[in-house]
Amino acid sequence: MREPSVGDSCSSPTGDLEEWAFGRFRSRRSRADFVASARRADAATITGVFVCDVLALQVTQQPANDPIFVAETSDTVTQSRLAADYGTIGLLAHNHLSGSRFFNLALGQEVDIVYGDGTFRQYLISEIRHLQALDPDNPYSDFSDLDNAGPQLSSTQVFEQFFGGGDRVVFQTCISANGIRSWGRLFVTATRVSTY
Repeated sequence: MREPSVGDSCSSPTGDLEEWAFGRFRSRRSRADFVASARRADAATITGVFVCDVLALQVTQQPANDPIFVAETSDTVTQSRLAADYGTIGLLAHNHLSGSRFFNLALGQEVDIVYGDGTFRQYLISEIRHLQALDPDNPYSDFSDLDNAGPQLSSTQVFEQFFGGGDRVVFQTCISANGIRSWGRLFVTATRVSTY
């Protein structure tokens, strides 16, 4: 892990709104500012996730007894405890809250996972997948892979594909379609690129 560099020019889309003559714009926060804001003094706990010009979100931990809990607050993602058991950083958010930002993630973007002591690890987005839930209201639905032709996948197979892979980050949110907020699932995977 590394300390953020001084003078880091990367910015995030969050910050105070300022008025201009022809509308509003969002001022930009640097990566270093975001990392400093996510400090909690605990080196083992993930407290933030940053993707330049896309998102800067606080990370909350999932309760041990509720594997389908997802925070109902803006500017927050929930870290999956079950994914963590497999060495994967699973970041969950509702598509009408912070998860809406996951749709702006793109292949090759850098993802910074921030720890409570202010250090961070870097990952690169390597895969984006879209799945249709065959029973949208059921968190344990079977799925159809919209990006790759193949057999129907059980919820267990989906979990193993995305969260069973070890040291990587997986963003997950629902896909809205046909008036159904949980019609499908978006999975964005980032693989580790550096060790500090």
